[in-house]
Amino acid sequence: MPPPELRAGPLHQAPTSPFRGILLWPFGWALGLLPLVSCSPAPAPTAGEPAAQEIALPPSLNPGSKGEDRDSAGIPHSAPISSEARAEIKAFVEAMIPPAIEETSDLHDEWLRQTRALRKMMEAREEEIGNAALHAFTGEVSDRTVTRQALLRIGTRCSPKAAAPLLRELMVTYGYRYDDRTEAAVLLAEADPEVYKQEAAAHLRRRKRATKTMPPDEFLIRAWVTACERTQTSPVDMLADAATNLVLDPPARYAAVEFLGGYPDDTLGREALKVCLVESTGDAYLRRKAAQAIRVSFNTEEACALFSHILSLEVDATFATFLADMQQLMGCK
Repeated sequence: MPPPELRAGPLHQAPTSPFRGILLWPFGWALGLLPLVSCSPAPAPTAGEPAAQEIALPPSLNPGSKGEDRDSAGIPHSAPISSEARAEIKAFVEAMIPPAIEETSDLHDEWLRQTRALRKMMEAREEEIGNAALHAFTGEVSDRTVTRQALLRIGTRCSPKAAAPLLRELMVTYGYRYDDRTEAAVLLAEADPEVYKQEAAAHLRRRKRATKTMPPDEFLIRAWVTACERTQTSPVDMLADAATNLVLDPPARYAAVEFLGGYPDDTLGREALKVCLVESTGDAYLRRKAAQAIRVSFNTEEACALFSHILSLEVDATFATFLADMQQLMGCK
């Protein structure tokens, strides 16, 4: 029998995590296999921080959830996970612990090589392993960022349907670890690209200061391209908007310009690159990225003519030297 629908009322302050000083929220859990229930696990926002939108989520897919009887791998005893899968996740978390800092570099290098291969292998496993990894993540079985992100990736790659609500919750809700939220945004673009685009679109198209805390704009742009690839749609409209949007963080604009270089036949993208090439805000790096994207995406004759025109009007001596060097490399006449 499915559990009754739950609607969380005002939340009391919960105990802090033994790993980091963030608020935690107690919920029960049945990973992805139980019907979704409506809950709002976020802590009360700090001053100036808007409350998070209520999100349907299996209740124990809440990082830091307490009040459950979990095993040493962070997986609830009540979860439908086999003992073999539990043991594998526990062994994986232990394998992700690096050698002591005083150990020699060859041991650290070997540990990196082995854990990279292990992560790749685990991401190709069955759904049950993915569910177990998500349980371990929500049970805060590790405080190490690389381990937590690996568990999220394993969960997403092996069990995307169960992971998607958790990823959305992490992405949009203020109060969780910022590195977890950033990784979740990137992975949500893989697991549920349509939901990702719904959540990210308004934030990326903003024309004033953001009204809520979200993962860094750069990662949202990169994830947008991933989501469009998964849905077989063009990202150029968003990329052109981001490249010319002065409100976005500069790294997001740099990423958008770089991606635009991969769409040479799109008129909107080409015009956006031209606008960035003559950027008047003093961001010389953005102008350089635009010139490099134009070099790889425009035909040589057109790029040379454009660079010559810009050079005839350029007042920045350093950027003029950069364009002249690029023309020489391209063999412009």
